[in-house]
Amino acid sequence: MRVSRRYSQREISSVLSIKQPSYGNIERGHTLVSAAQLAILADFYRVPVALFYQSDTVPGSDLFQESRLHEQLCEQIKDYKTMLEIYQKRIEELEAKVTRKVVLLEYWFLYATENYSLRL
Repeated sequence: MRVSRRYSQREISSVLSIKQPSYGNIERGHTLVSAAQLAILADFYRVPVALFYQSDTVPGSDLFQESRLHEQLCEQIKDYKTMLEIYQKRIEELEAKVTRKVVLLEYWFLYATENYSLRL
């Protein structure tokens, strides 16, 4: 997964807060990876932790496709959240604009009624 996503061992070891040689030992199977490290990697790669426990995570496998879909869905959710923030900000701007116009109309109405009553 690291190589296919073009990360160096140094980058991933930094994510895990370990030294690069230690990460190399994990990749070669000389050192066991902890559950906490798997959770960190799953979060970093945006895949389910279960992906690391499967032996069929090769390109083309169902689990590989599911992990790709999971990653794409996470990106879509991120995009939707960004769009939602933009729309919420725009709504706030429009609400403020409407409030200003209501206040202006109220002043205009008061001014008009005062001038009308003065004429009577």
